[in-house]
Amino acid sequence: MHALKMFLLFVLGGAPRGATAASFVAPPLVKMRYAPSGEAAALCNCKDLADKMVASLFQAQLIGLVIGAVLGLILFVMLRRSGRLRKKPPEAPKPPGDGPEPGDAGATDEAATPAAG
Repeated sequence: MHALKMFLLFVLGGAPRGATAASFVAPPLVKMRYAPSGEAAALCNCKDLADKMVASLFQAQLIGLVIGAVLGLILFVMLRRSGRLRKKPPEAPKPPGDGPEPGDAGATDEAATPAAG
């Protein structure tokens, strides 16, 4: 169960990071792709161009989401193989009768030992 939690943490943690990175990287690239190259004024159907630009931005964010999830998965596998994500077994609780109790026969309590004299 611990491995599944860690797997989901890495994959679902990497996906939004990839989408966020794509949100910063994609707009300049989409702008460069659809900007007129060297022309003074572009005579185009601007509505279609805007639709294509928005679709390209959403596509870039989706690709970033998938890349982030895959990178999270790769990081999970690498850390899991190196042993850094291994769940340590819990220490066994110490049984209550393990050590000498005050007043027991084996205890070295001065009040419990009879006074010589």
